[in-house]
Amino acid sequence: MEHYLVKAQFGHVGRNNYIIKTIPVYAEDGKEAAYKVRWMGRVKHNRKDAIIEVRKCTLEEYLEQKEINANDPYFSVHSKQEQEALCEDIADQIISYELPSKVNKLERVNKVKYKMKKNKLIHNEALYTMRNYEASMAY
Repeated sequence: MEHYLVKAQFGHVGRNNYIIKTIPVYAEDGKEAAYKVRWMGRVKHNRKDAIIEVRKCTLEEYLEQKEINANDPYFSVHSKQEQEALCEDIADQIISYELPSKVNKLERVNKVKYKMKKNKLIHNEALYTMRNYEASMAY
């Protein structure tokens, strides 16, 4: 068993926002350490990039990080109100995700309109062909 320090994205700081915290973990390998941290509370579980870094550390670094986290009010709060009251410097640590730009959204809307128009033309052409086929048949 080894000591690891895992940097991860933590939530509960607003929509599309996160903060980076380092967690000390005792695990057999880096993969297990990352797995343990990913499924901790407050970690962004659904993000592929939730785990930023995993590295081995010494016992001294491990204990030092445990002490830092024990004194961090972010890990001791239980509600949004407590977080606002106790974590005054948390606003400086918040990072926002890159949201898709409106240009991409407009491109998608134009693409969908084009596909709908093309499908309608294909449908109308099929109806026209069927009507002409029935009219041209000799009974």
